[in-house]
Amino acid sequence: MQIEKIAVYNLMNKFVYSNPELMKKIISARHYIDDGAGLFEGTTVEFRIWIADVNKTLLSHGLIIDEYQIEDPGKYVTLT
Repeated sequence: MQIEKIAVYNLMNKFVYSNPELMKKIISARHYIDDGAGLFEGTTVEFRIWIADVNKTLLSHGLIIDEYQIEDPGKYVTLT
């Protein structure tokens, strides 16, 4: 199972985190063992467009982000 987590991180790093166009509205991004978190500077609609662009980028590698949560800054959230 650990190799899959490393593979996901490598794909995210290669195709998302290192892509200046995809990261231009990202204030902060953190990748944990099998999860991630970050701050996006924009509207909810812009974030949904960003997720669609990220998924379009990752789809050919068999990966999509299908779980995410949008909240106002300063609000603590957990995904269940």
